[in-house]
Amino acid sequence: ALANANRALSINTYDPAANYYYALVNLKLGNITNAKDGFDIAASGVEYRSASYTELAKIYFLNKEENKENKKPFGVDWKIKFLHGIKL
Repeated sequence: ALANANRALSINTYDPAANYYYALVNLKLGNITNAKDGFDIAASGVEYRSASYTELAKIYFLNKEENKENKKPFGVDWKIKFLHGIKL
């Protein structure tokens, strides 16, 4: 999937659909920086704007909570499961 997204982006770097799927794949692989970049560009397309902003919000929320991780007894796993269960 990442190879297909990279191929699409090599043709048109600013294609919202290609960037959205590129970001989803990178998010799944744990490449958070690349995922943020992809969602940022994908938000330029109206059809991907809401979904991209939602995914960016999840990333930033989890990042903020991970920074507090040393102070809390619980892991981040429950937050990830909770956020994937949210239906907006």
